[in-house]
Amino acid sequence: MKISIVDDMQKDIIRITLTEFMDFIKKSGEPKVNHVRQIKNERMTEYSISHDYWSQFRKNVVRMLKKEESNEYLKELLESVSEDKRSNYQRAINGFLLFKGKKKFVWHQPPKKQVLIGDVKVSLNPEIGYSYRGNTYYVKLFIRTNDILEKKHAKLILCLMNDKMSDKLMDNVHFAVLDVMRGKLHTFDKKDPKVNALLRAEAKSFASMWNEM
Repeated sequence: MKISIVDDMQKDIIRITLTEFMDFIKKSGEPKVNHVRQIKNERMTEYSISHDYWSQFRKNVVRMLKKEESNEYLKELLESVSEDKRSNYQRAINGFLLFKGKKKFVWHQPPKKQVLIGDVKVSLNPEIGYSYRGNTYYVKLFIRTNDILEKKHAKLILCLMNDKMSDKLMDNVHFAVLDVMRGKLHTFDKKDPKVNALLRAEAKSFASMWNEM
């Protein structure tokens, strides 16, 4: 079974985000079933940006990098978020600015693709892209208030992005995932043949649970 690029004309395909798929992989036992049920129930309701807790943060990070705004621009976001989000947004802003520091980034529009793993279509959409010191980085933002991005899970994300998004890109392009809360950037190291086998097995398990509901 190959992991392949797919188009939107295919039917009977389960469509999920990379974050949803990785959250599924990290779980075990009954929480896996509950996670699939939650995703399937959400697909039956119309998407609303109000349900996307971190949408304002991601939007402002992109705008900040595109327009080469100062770090103060991102800090001003706290003035526009609701009070119940403020403490978490403060942590996310602090973490991102810890990562960025005084570095000058030049914006690059990140690529987006969808890959088919068995009957599961996973969207790959790194939110930000930038060049720095002669290298270009396409970065997936990992934002969790109480969850550290472990190296083994970062590796799955990076191997998948590198395997399916690096075609026709220059050698100085690197894929990365940023643990926003901690300001820690994980970059792709090397290919691991075991990763594809794991992803196929997890996708098969996800599809089986989905179809049983």
